[in-house]
Amino acid sequence: KKHYPASYTFLILTTPIVTLILLMTIPGINNITHTQAVVSMVGMAGILAANIANYFLLNNIIKVNDLTLATTQLSTQLEYQAGKYQQISAAYRNSRSLIHDMKKHYFFIQDCIKHEKYDAILAYLEQSIHSIEDSYNRVNTGNLVIDAFVSNHLSLAEQENISFATDIRLVKEK
Repeated sequence: KKHYPASYTFLILTTPIVTLILLMTIPGINNITHTQAVVSMVGMAGILAANIANYFLLNNIIKVNDLTLATTQLSTQLEYQAGKYQQISAAYRNSRSLIHDMKKHYFFIQDCIKHEKYDAILAYLEQSIHSIEDSYNRVNTGNLVIDAFVSNHLSLAEQENISFATDIRLVKEK
């Protein structure tokens, strides 16, 4: 449930109460002159117009507040989605980079096989495996979700030249 400022509630409640008090103070129709009757009717019409204007103005203020809240929520959601888009873009670039690297490895191995340089393949594979282990086993907590999350943010930080340090301690539940 939405809560509005006390001033809105005060205006919504006091305007009809003041109107009723004013209407009750108008003298009876039999005891007044024609001029007083006209003034009373104009006063009642004015009070009615003020009540209607008060209702519409307050209603519009409430709508503006609701729209402001919705705009704020949409902006927050947009920022969140932009961040997720950046993460997906980084993951896509990483996967494209992996595909490119794998093709390069396969072409090298294929060329070595064509020229019967088998020893070069073994040395190359050992060096490649060592390189992969160094770059993809940075974070190893034993929890795949945490490993992927931290590794992804570590890669993003490196791409943006941002210092990134972790101190992760997991407590296993019994």
